[in-house]
Amino acid sequence: MSLCKLVRYRAGARNLRRREFAALHGRVGLVSFPRSGSTLMRLLLEQRTGLCTGSDGSLAWPLVFRLRGYGLRGEGRIDCWAIKSHWPERRGRHLRVAAAVLIARNPFDAIESMWHFLATRSHERTSRRREPARWDAHLRAHARSWAAFHDHWLAVGADVVRFEDIVEAGEARDAAVDRVVALGLALGAPIPPKAAMRPTALARARRSGRVGAGLAHFSADQRAFVLATCGESMRRLGYDDSGAATSAPRCPAEPRLAGDSIALSAH
Repeated sequence: MSLCKLVRYRAGARNLRRREFAALHGRVGLVSFPRSGSTLMRLLLEQRTGLCTGSDGSLAWPLVFRLRGYGLRGEGRIDCWAIKSHWPERRGRHLRVAAAVLIARNPFDAIESMWHFLATRSHERTSRRREPARWDAHLRAHARSWAAFHDHWLAVGADVVRFEDIVEAGEARDAAVDRVVALGLALGAPIPPKAAMRPTALARARRSGRVGAGLAHFSADQRAFVLATCGESMRRLGYDDSGAATSAPRCPAEPRLAGDSIALSAH
């Protein structure tokens, strides 16, 4: 399934009412390195809950409005039960959350997807140009960023959801969605007991979100660099040396609820 096969609904997810937001005991942070599946995860959560998910992105960012065009009506809002953030890889608005869910994707696919995103400034298009020196510099810089990002959130004790587990429908996807929903319920989100919305169609796929497609673009030396830089976090997330998700992530048995003590910015 493509990362951009986005779910469309008969009626979109709704924003929380003021009294509902005031009654929350905290929010869930959906933290991810860019190009790791946060858009797909948010759409799955909105389909299940009928409630908008937000983000710490500034309304001055053009991509905020592109994501709203995909159906994420809460993009750029922080008065939601779940908030997407790319902190500390990118800085958004300052806020704190009570629980964090790390949405991970193997570094080979995430770094390769980031190349297309930066080249096209689009979530759908790909770039056929790949100048070797620029590609090498890109992958080395982003391998370091990938490692630092995941080291940070694993140290915080975030729960883990992997892109590889949610990209296809099945038990793994359902379990991942249920874990995040359980956090929302524990924090007082008004989530109904059954799925709130039915998908009526899937948007046309404009580019591939295939698992394992990125590895072929890395030379042997580049693969060795990524493994030396990211290997420890990869093993904790259950990835083998090829980036395949071969074992369960090493994360807390029970998701951590921490009041509003988890910062999504260093402001």
